[in-house]
Amino acid sequence: MEHIPKIHPVTALPGSSSSSRQTNAFLIYLVLFTDVDSHSYRMGTIKLLFALGALKVVLMQNIHVSQTPKVVTENGSTVTLQCGYTLRNTDMPKYGWYSWSRHMISGQEVSNVSEYFSGRVSKVSPVDFISKRVADIHLHRVVVSDTGVYFCEIYLHTINIMITGQGHGTFLLVTAPKSPSPKHSNAMLNAQRVQSTTLPSIMEYNITEALLQSIQVSQIPKVVTENGSTVTLQCGYTLTSTDIPKYGWYSWSRHMASGSEVSNVSESFSGRVSKVSPDDFIIKRVADIHLHGVDVSDTGLYFCEIYLQTSIMMTGQGHGTFLLVTDHPKDFSITKLSKIKITVGALVLVTILSTILYFERRKALSKKLVVI
Repeated sequence: MEHIPKIHPVTALPGSSSSSRQTNAFLIYLVLFTDVDSHSYRMGTIKLLFALGALKVVLMQNIHVSQTPKVVTENGSTVTLQCGYTLRNTDMPKYGWYSWSRHMISGQEVSNVSEYFSGRVSKVSPVDFISKRVADIHLHRVVVSDTGVYFCEIYLHTINIMITGQGHGTFLLVTAPKSPSPKHSNAMLNAQRVQSTTLPSIMEYNITEALLQSIQVSQIPKVVTENGSTVTLQCGYTLTSTDIPKYGWYSWSRHMASGSEVSNVSESFSGRVSKVSPDDFIIKRVADIHLHGVDVSDTGLYFCEIYLQTSIMMTGQGHGTFLLVTDHPKDFSITKLSKIKITVGALVLVTILSTILYFERRKALSKKLVVI
């Protein structure tokens, strides 16, 4: 009578997650074939266990990198871009390092060896990086053109494997210092003089009209696109009055309101900007621009400014649109879905290999019985 290898029931290892418990079960399943007298079979099983054990170590290792989403500072100051990391297991890293890049992951290097940031970057000590698990950088003497998205990348070597991870980015907004406004503007003084008179004047009428008139400019907060594509930065406006503007115009600037001009006369954007027609600007009240052939370096904050002539001259500006230009269409960071896929794939692989080994064993036993 054929002797079938007996399989013992398997219990989960304590402290394991659901996916790791399933992996443990399959690993133990392979070693609980009893009465196995084939040396080659044993060696094959041992090699398989080592391979699957290494695979399991990779699956169980995980790093989480955190960054502050947004930092606002003034031109000429020193700013700290914070980055920290945590490990899912308790292994203390043997050694490691970290880097920062601008505009995209592994993009423009943010370090003192970079010509743009030379002499303006300082980092935490290697001891703090390992023991405190921080990977901050300090940018000194920042300028408005430093505005952009900064990514932190971590590289660690633990006892078992080399692991890497990156954060989701920190948007740095560098603003120009605001000039102090006078306590009493000419308009306010004129208004006070008008209020002190008994008869209305043309000045009083204009001030009242200006108070009643207002313009609201709206922009989309964030736009993400790929390198080389054409992107539309949308802008619209509404008026509190029903007056139809006689004429008007609009402009876009980068990094700050009334900052670097975004137009075809600008060296950075020459031949890459198209605008809506004057009729659409007045009738449909849109002030969009289309940027063609965008580059990663186009990443930044863009402001829309409106100028209208009704019964009076009015101006207004939006709160900015952050444009992020990426070099790759997809984010290759490990997501929860990809982790599930890896785990399921490992379990399927274990199932297939264990099934093959099981039937190989049955076949060997059958041949042995025939010989006897």
